[in-house]
Amino acid sequence: MDCKLQEDATTHQGGLEAFNGDNTLPGSRRQLRFERIAESFQQNLDLLAEQTGIDSVADPDTLAYYAERVALAEFEKTMAYMTTSLIRKKALDPFRLYGCFTVAIDGSQICTFDKEPWPNCPHRKLSNGNIQYFAYVLDAKLVTPYGMVLTLATEMLSNEGYEFFEKQDCELRVFRRICG
Repeated sequence: MDCKLQEDATTHQGGLEAFNGDNTLPGSRRQLRFERIAESFQQNLDLLAEQTGIDSVADPDTLAYYAERVALAEFEKTMAYMTTSLIRKKALDPFRLYGCFTVAIDGSQICTFDKEPWPNCPHRKLSNGNIQYFAYVLDAKLVTPYGMVLTLATEMLSNEGYEFFEKQDCELRVFRRICG
């Protein structure tokens, strides 16, 4: 069986995004609902599942419901399994640069809070004197020239041991955890 992904999926991201498990998919659940009817989506689903004729896929609302209730560690294991599987099947080989995968590592603020939601939550003092709490993550992602992104690791940043958030210091400490 040729496990190479259909060419259409590299130019139309809807072919793989449903398998990404990343909450940063462009668009919305409605867009995902639309994209999963594409022929390339069905072809890639058959290849990735190593089956043919799969006649139904979970609705994006069902996936969101599930995502809200499953343990984070299970998502991490699933993402690692899927990425490892794609690499072993050589499905990602066309995206190598000089024989290696390109990995991007970047920090992102994902939400803010007026009150401390958990101990050691990153926070900063605003110009008006208020304290703003926020969730900040460092992501390691395998990236392709076609815009497809697979999450390899995500780590939350914390202020543990520090009075206020120091972006560069926090990112360097978390980077060591991701790579270690």
